[in-house]
Parts: sequence; structure tokens; C-alpha cells
Amino acid sequence: MNDFPGESRVAGTQFSHDGYGYILSGDGDDHDYLETGEFWQYNPADDSWSQLPSHPGLSRWAPGSFIIDGKVYLVQGQERFLTFPGAALTDGMIVFDLDLYNSPFSIIR
Repeated sequence: MNDFPGESRVAGTQFSHDGYGYILSGDGDDHDYLETGEFWQYNPADDSWSQLPSHPGLSRWAPGSFIIDGKVYLVQGQERFLTFPGAALTDGMIVFDLDLYNSPFSIIR
């Protein structure tokens, strides 16, 4: 497997869908937030990584995720823009359509 081209991840979410692997959000390898909620797709057919559009806001520490009908639901987690424990717990849900990954995110409150 080719090396992951992004920063190593702590407390992000990972999943697979339709034969691809995904890495979404989380803290960087220094255990600090990332400026964006990075989203990466791994294609095992050609051993390559592609960066997808990031979710709005800063990265989320320890979010949950699930997939229904090709849509990823990113739930909860913390936006750690302050030094822990001064972190803000998120109460919104971000929905991303993997079948139309160039489409914008939806934020559901």
C-alpha cells in the first residue's frame, strides 16, 4: 500500500464503501487540530490516494460516522480549536454524498 500522503491521524474516522477506503477528519500527528476536516479516499485497484473536499470547519476529534445509501454521516466529535479540555463539542451532523463527491456538504442541526 502506498504511504498515506496526508498528515498522520489521531482519533479520526475510517470506513470503506464500494471497494474504496476512506479517512475523514481527526487530529494531526501532533495531537492538535487540523485547519480543515480533511477527507481522503484510497483506491486499492491502483494503490492511490485522492483528497476529497474537506468538511466545513476545523477537523473533528473522535467523530462517529455511518453510511446509508452512499451518504456518509459525520456526527459529533470535538472541534479542538482551544487546548484540551477547552474543546467545543459539536452538535451538528455533516452529510457527504460519496456517489457525487464533488457536491457540497450538507449540515443538519
